[in-house]
Amino acid sequence: MIARSIWTCDNGLFQRLRISKVSIDLESFLAARGYRMMRPNALEGAALAEFNSCLDQFREWAEAHAAFRNPEIKVVTVFLNSSEANAFAFTEADVIGVNWGLIVKIRELLGQVFDPMNFSWIPEDRRAAAKEWLYESAKFFFFWHEMGHIWNGHTRLAKTAGLAAIDELGATSMGSLSSKDFQTLEMDADSFGATQICSMARRFPFPVKNSILENEQGDGATSLAMLAFSSYLVFSMFGREMRLEEQESWDHPSAPLRQLAITGTISTKAVQMGWFNIDQASYLTQIGTQVAEDAYRSAFKEDPVSEDLAETFNPAFSSEGANYLSGLLEHWKLLRPVLDQLKPGGVLPAVQDFADG
Repeated sequence: MIARSIWTCDNGLFQRLRISKVSIDLESFLAARGYRMMRPNALEGAALAEFNSCLDQFREWAEAHAAFRNPEIKVVTVFLNSSEANAFAFTEADVIGVNWGLIVKIRELLGQVFDPMNFSWIPEDRRAAAKEWLYESAKFFFFWHEMGHIWNGHTRLAKTAGLAAIDELGATSMGSLSSKDFQTLEMDADSFGATQICSMARRFPFPVKNSILENEQGDGATSLAMLAFSSYLVFSMFGREMRLEEQESWDHPSAPLRQLAITGTISTKAVQMGWFNIDQASYLTQIGTQVAEDAYRSAFKEDPVSEDLAETFNPAFSSEGANYLSGLLEHWKLLRPVLDQLKPGGVLPAVQDFADG
């Protein structure tokens, strides 16, 4: 167990924490790497309550995950004082840093796209609960993504390459890792995150049922479609262009490619859990992504989707996009033996997978 709570505050001063049997001053640890810890006394009211609730949730899920993989690993999550929508997994301690700006921007985005006209099937008195569920699923995706960097051995590999952290917007330095290495690790962490939130969505269903989807596809259909909605939507704020001809030199897959991989992984996980068959899962995730695309375009005054084909509204949902991700999957197979030796516990999947359609 961690010596005290995940973070402790005494007159605004953070105390020392025990992480994986190494006592460190977390605030100094972050400052030495150019990051500032978010102090709770900078917040008040609902924001402060959210700050505390998020850290409690992250701690509980991190402890639950470690319990069956390696209880000696104590992952600590902190908020960083930055308005940028970003998150980090550090390499020299099992620490996740989430910019407070990411939380703010997820809420802002949902507020912009959650137009009652797009969700007329949700009763007015249930819309707040529905929006909160979407927020929670998006927030937890980023938490689990960073957990994937730790538990799948990415941070330990990055440490050997001389890196201090892995972040979500782009590496300031790649050390001895190649662009393809970095993109593959990001895809792997996305798969980890998508798998975890799919399990959570089945356990904590969407608070309103769409009667048409439920009658046609079965119990839980609304939850799967809305999970695809939130997962697809949040990556729209990281970019809208695929630019496949430039992709190989980037350290992260483009946002459209990540949208394809994440929603495909959700579909695959739903099938693996016995929740839906492949046709149902593919249909429901496509419904969710198209509603997300329609909602985003409406909110930001983009041209509406003109045809009912995924690749017309997201260029990654095409044979070219699927082929690019297949190349990353093949590269993951090459990295897997190295990651398997570096992972802190548990078992790596034989291969991360996603549905292509």
